[in-house]
Amino acid sequence: MKKLLGFLLLLLFGLACSPTLNMSSKKLQTKFCGELASANYNTYLNSIIDYQKKYPIKKNKEVVFPVKFHYSGTDRSFYNAIQKVLPQVIENLNLAFDDAHIKFKNKAKLDFISDAISLDELYQNQEKEYKFATLHEEQGFLHIFIMENSQNVVGFTQYPHKSVNRIFIAKDKILDASLVHEMGHYFGLLHTFEKSLNAAELAHQDHCELEGDKICDTPPDPLGASFIEDECQLYGNYFDENGNKFSPDMSNYMSYYGNCRNSFSSTQKKRMYWVAKKLKYPSLKKKPVFKTPLVEDKEPFLEFL
Repeated sequence: MKKLLGFLLLLLFGLACSPTLNMSSKKLQTKFCGELASANYNTYLNSIIDYQKKYPIKKNKEVVFPVKFHYSGTDRSFYNAIQKVLPQVIENLNLAFDDAHIKFKNKAKLDFISDAISLDELYQNQEKEYKFATLHEEQGFLHIFIMENSQNVVGFTQYPHKSVNRIFIAKDKILDASLVHEMGHYFGLLHTFEKSLNAAELAHQDHCELEGDKICDTPPDPLGASFIEDECQLYGNYFDENGNKFSPDMSNYMSYYGNCRNSFSSTQKKRMYWVAKKLKYPSLKKKPVFKTPLVEDKEPFLEFL
């Protein structure tokens, strides 16, 4: 059992991704969700599913995450403006995660980091990300770094890991579904269009716990589907390899359907709560859930957008 627990903790690496939407589906899959990374987070999630079954949470007591916001940039006027909208950011997060029994509270003054480094520069640069974050993080907080960016990176975060409690988000995305999407990744969710190591999820969902996002109440979702955001309608028809038509849930936060996103599924909420309760909140308080020694930070992170 101890070896199995250690193996689980060894697997808690990887980054959740939000690549630019104007890139082709093939390039998206190749550039941001490669075979090595796919193997890592699929194995990780299989372990989480197994532990959820073995150690279910019987009583859903609200978990409150203290949040500290940081603005990194050179625009002091934007720093002044953003302070006024932080209560709305917290309210949006609390509304999105309310049914998952997860709550957020802004517990610190907005930190101004006078630095020209961009979100794009930190993404997939583990050494630079680590050095940047450790200069500004404090134990006991979930840190949200609001940053300048180019068109390529909307935001990113890492799957549950004992000492990584941070989310990076572009400054123009803090009030839309993108921040909720990244928070979903922080609590262990994959994309609804995810491809498993061996196969994409099929429309009939016969093996829904093994394929795609490994959640059965999120319909399969074709990667890179075109859609009309104002109407939240797909443009064209999409079929799986067996010729069955996809009917994705465009409202799911873990999809890429822009501002059509406004909900999590029941199973997604349960998975996030388990990860929040058993892994993420204890990591804030330096109280590991398992007695097995946790993996050191020197282990490599596999990064996605």
